[in-house]
Amino acid sequence: VEFSNTPDFSVKERDVAMGDDPAPYGVGVEVTPPSKTPYRYVRAIKMDTFIFVLAEFEIYGYIPDPNAIDLGSDVAGAKQEGPISLLSYLGVMNGVNDDSFGVDHLMTRADAADSVVRVFGSNSGFSGGVPFPDVDASHPYYQSVVAAYYMGYITGDGNSSFRPDDYITKSELLFMIMRATGYAQRFGGNSALILSEALQLNLLKNVPTDELSEPISRGDAAAVLYNALLAPSFQMTTLEGETLVFEQGEDLLRRRFGVTLTEGIVEETSVTRLDGNDKKSENEVQIGGLRL
Repeated sequence: VEFSNTPDFSVKERDVAMGDDPAPYGVGVEVTPPSKTPYRYVRAIKMDTFIFVLAEFEIYGYIPDPNAIDLGSDVAGAKQEGPISLLSYLGVMNGVNDDSFGVDHLMTRADAADSVVRVFGSNSGFSGGVPFPDVDASHPYYQSVVAAYYMGYITGDGNSSFRPDDYITKSELLFMIMRATGYAQRFGGNSALILSEALQLNLLKNVPTDELSEPISRGDAAAVLYNALLAPSFQMTTLEGETLVFEQGEDLLRRRFGVTLTEGIVEETSVTRLDGNDKKSENEVQIGGLRL
């Protein structure tokens, strides 16, 4: 069973359900996406010498209860409560233990790689190792470090090491995100231009912008990742001769997770309208003039 947020399943996760061929009737199996990420598209496939799609469907309207997500005792009232709630809901960031998110804990480089990979892709499907002798296969974030390396999100420290358990600085996190969003490629690796663009994109909105070389807390990192979800993506669209052509696209929250975030007065739902008119639209809502 494969799970994806794109209809062509170009980025997907897979869980295996073993059993006899369900002929002539269907059989129910329970499967769970390995990363616990909410997905919109699901298909069942049979793998022999080739892949045969048995069933494919799109999920509408299923929204897990946000109140069922245990954010940890240190989240309520924190200035980053909103971003942490959304990232936890999307399966991007989890707590440091069952009782705490670790809002004030400093984020490690491996933890950052794991979070960025979960925002921008998946840590599955990468079987190679990494050229970092200090990243052992037993490390809890090993697979995410592997994925981040092969997707070009991370580099070493210049000494053939990654230092997975060292704390990541604000600027290092920004560079990791800018590589993942495609902006770093646009500027050809020019650090000053990349950092300037990151600030123009408001990636540090509601996060102190001083001391970029200082470690960042998990709470502030959640705010930076939240801001990255709302920034327009930047992708290479064509290759004209020897020139790469990049274009800005819709924000990652919509493109990757199928979620639209908007603010305004709720003017109409399927139950009522603000103007008292009886005419209502089923399965739609209007907020600030935007119909969803």
